Amino acid sequence: MRVKKGLVVLTKIDMVDQDWLELVKEDVSTFLSETFLAGSPIVPVSSVTGEGIKELVALLDSMAKEVPERETSGFFRLPVDRVFTMKGFGTVVTGTTMSGQIRTADEVTIYPQGLDARIRGIQVHSREVQEVSAG
Repeated sequence: MRVKKGLVVLTKIDMVDQDWLELVKEDVSTFLSETFLAGSPIVPVSSVTGEGIKELVALLDSMAKEVPERETSGFFRLPVDRVFTMKGFGTVVTGTTMSGQIRTADEVTIYPQGLDARIRGIQVHSREVQEVSAG
């Protein structure tokens, strides 16, 4: 999966005392010492009390800002996950953009059949957008 960075979330911390939590953090750190997660943050949280949730969200926001943008030049490529037909609209495909970018009304070629088509609409997570790019 080529994941290069991450974090560890220890849950249910409301069910253990602080000494046990520290031991678990040490064990997890040792277990991960030979992996890409070596030295990664370990965030203790409780969904019951809410403890650590704000810190987790802040850390996720911070880490998300460090993710490099994907290259948007080159051919638009969208490996297709699903294909279905919507009455009154036509054929719909879903997938994840791997490279390039595309806009509503652009023409595309669907391979391997070589079918030509025009983009009538684009949605990202159920929101209508005019263009989409890799990443």
